[in-house]
Parts: sequence; C-alpha cells; structure tokens
Amino acid sequence: PVGCYTLRMPGSVEVPQGTVRDLVASFGDAFARQGFQAVVVLNGHGGPGHNAALEEACRKVSRKHGIRMNYPLGRVLTDVMKGKLVDRIAHHLGRALTDEEKHELAHDYHAGRMETSLALDHHPQLVKGDPRELPPVEHSMIGMMRYWWGDLVGRGPGYMGFPHKADPALGRALE
Repeated sequence: PVGCYTLRMPGSVEVPQGTVRDLVASFGDAFARQGFQAVVVLNGHGGPGHNAALEEACRKVSRKHGIRMNYPLGRVLTDVMKGKLVDRIAHHLGRALTDEEKHELAHDYHAGRMETSLALDHHPQLVKGDPRELPPVEHSMIGMMRYWWGDLVGRGPGYMGFPHKADPALGRALE
C-alpha cells in the first residue's frame, strides 16, 4: 500500500512518483522473466501522478520484454472525466444522461457520485450515514489539486463530487 499523490493523513504511505513507477516495473519485469505474456495492474488510487507512474511502468515493461502489461483504470477514469463513456453509461442505465449529469461526472473526483454509487450497489452496508445529506463539493482540476495536495489540504470533507446523487443503478452501469 504505497502511492504518490496521496492525502497527507494517517495511513497514507507517500513515496516519490518514480518509486511507484520503479516498484511496479520491477513486478512486471519479474512476471515477464517467469514467462507471463500479459500482466494487468489493478489499483484503487486515482491520484493523477500515481496513475501516470503506473501507466509509465506498463509501457516500459511492455517495450522491454515484448509483453502486454496494462493499467486499465487510468484510461477509464480519464475517459469518464472527458465524457467519452457517456453513451455506454446511458445505455446501461436505459436512458440518456442529462447535461447536468454529464457535467457532474466530469467533476466527480473522489468519493463522489460514481464511487458512492458503486459502493451502494456492491456493499451498501459499508456506506456510513446517508450520502443524500452530503453537500456537493465541486472544483476545477486545478482547484481539486489545491484541495488534495496544496494549500487547501485537510480543509474539506474528504470527498470531491456529488455523493448526494449516488444511485445503485449508476453503480451497476459503471461496471
């Protein structure tokens, strides 16, 4: 459980971005030497520098050993925020997304509508309190970076997005 671009709080193990990249590349090298032709990196941390380190490690190992090492979550997060998965999400919901929903998905960075919807669908007993009572916290990408890693760190509720609009049906559509 190491990462970069983590929150400065108890339990976070912050290491330099290069350390994350090199550690994951070392695992990939080891798997390649053992004969693996495909390696998938799974991760639950969405920090931008962390995701970049994982993607860089995958490219490095893939080129070095001629195998396929992939980190799919980084691409999915980017595609959701850029609106590239709107049609797919709408298809699984069985309805079109409103302009407001599209905007919110693009600004739902951490423990907001998407992640809370997934939790409500998969493990509702783990969602504490009623997310419908939480106010939205919306920032631009620059504002989000200040909030998590800059001068605003530790001055917010711990989520960024729209958890008050979470819905188990959206959680199923995001799978």
